[in-house]
Amino acid sequence: MNFKEIKQKLKTLNLKEKELGYYAQNGECILYDDDRGEEIEIDVVGLLEENFGKVNVVETSYFHDGYECWCVYDFKEHNVCIKIEGYFSSYDDTEWSRMFEVFPEEKTITVYNEKPRKK
Repeated sequence: MNFKEIKQKLKTLNLKEKELGYYAQNGECILYDDDRGEEIEIDVVGLLEENFGKVNVVETSYFHDGYECWCVYDFKEHNVCIKIEGYFSSYDDTEWSRMFEVFPEEKTITVYNEKPRKK
């Protein structure tokens, strides 16, 4: 499957950016269901793996109040990585706004450290 096919199938499973984002943030997905008037738990990774094969959360941002947040899912068997972005607010919770395909890229960085003094 390609990105568009995975995204379409996520819609048929009723998995939205919100559920995927909350799972990546907390390692579980417990949301308030307005229709039922109660909290519900969604087995996000279970649903994903049942429908797509092996899936890993490969990157998540630290959720700083008032800043952008994101998470990346790797759909191993399809060689597709999907990033979900949003905005975190401790007052209003997290608003997940978009989902798009990303591609892994290795980078080498150079850092400069002070040389330790000999004793």
